[in-house]
Amino acid sequence: MKTRNIAIGVLAVVAAGVVAFAIWFNSSLDVPPLEVGADASQTSRLEAVDAWLTGLHEAHKFNGGVLLAREGRPLLMKTYGVADHEGRVPLSTRSLFRLASVSKQFTAAGVLSLVESGSLELDQSVSTYLPGFPYPGVTVAQLLNMTSGIPDVYFELADEERQSLGNTLSVAEVAQLFIAKAPPAVSAPGAQFAYSNSSYVLLAAIIERVSGSGFEAFMRNAVFGRLGMRHCRVWNLESRDEGFAGQVGSFMQLGASRSLLSPTWVDGVAGDGAVFCSLEDLLIWDRAWAEQRFLRSELLARALAPATLADGSTSDYGFGWFLADDHVWHGGGWLGARTYLARYPDEELLLVVLDNSKNPRIDAIVQELTRALTAG
Repeated sequence: MKTRNIAIGVLAVVAAGVVAFAIWFNSSLDVPPLEVGADASQTSRLEAVDAWLTGLHEAHKFNGGVLLAREGRPLLMKTYGVADHEGRVPLSTRSLFRLASVSKQFTAAGVLSLVESGSLELDQSVSTYLPGFPYPGVTVAQLLNMTSGIPDVYFELADEERQSLGNTLSVAEVAQLFIAKAPPAVSAPGAQFAYSNSSYVLLAAIIERVSGSGFEAFMRNAVFGRLGMRHCRVWNLESRDEGFAGQVGSFMQLGASRSLLSPTWVDGVAGDGAVFCSLEDLLIWDRAWAEQRFLRSELLARALAPATLADGSTSDYGFGWFLADDHVWHGGGWLGARTYLARYPDEELLLVVLDNSKNPRIDAIVQELTRALTAG
């Protein structure tokens, strides 16, 4: 009986500890409201935003950078925290953050640059550019707006063939896996929208095939170099350099504790991610769209147009952008990166939030900043 009572006591203590941890963890995810009066001046509004972000960082609830801009002029461009898990390197506005899926809009721009040069056609079959591609009727545009019906299974395909693949999964290997394995489509081409990382890796494969260049080098020349984005690049485990100046690392932060998050063998792919960029260069990126300075206006317009589906309805995704009533946006998450970029074209507003600490509060932070930026 005594042993049973001890066991019950131990279980009660464990249960109480679990409950206490759950309460602490949930409270640690809370983000305090960003108090900004509707009639606040721009200066006081920005001061409130800066103080709020500083408080979040001090409470170990944000580690990253924020860019608020209007008409190409930074209202707030500032970083809060460190670039590495050891806390030795402070972040700056020229630090190159991993963009995760925000990278997709850059991949789309790379594809459109090939369209502009006459090397590729949006409404042409993918099999024209990737011989043996086993999905008849799927076009390049349908990869871009994620209406191709191709399943988002490149991770699973790679795991199944792990023993026959190299130490690092590459863009070309992903394309060959789809050609060889031909996993069943989830829908007919153009029938529905289905978010797909696989589609954007396949787009990177098309860029490599058509341009005759590696994806990293192509993007450096055709997009980043063309726009003067000196602190923006593609980097993955296929890159020749093991790291680069200004690179922001990934870590998980729990309270004051940080632990390194390292790339794995699948991080040789690109197209769906793998772009690293600074706040300063994302301001250049915003201006390139606002001033239509790097692609023909009709191509930019198509990138921001919803896809018309087979039943006559439209999706809310363009070429690497989600489409809302008054803004276009994309978010991302990979390793420690939690990212968000939104443009409000009519008001020429830009909001960028980048975090490298696997921050589960990023949606709440974006919501508060959006309210502060657009209210009044």
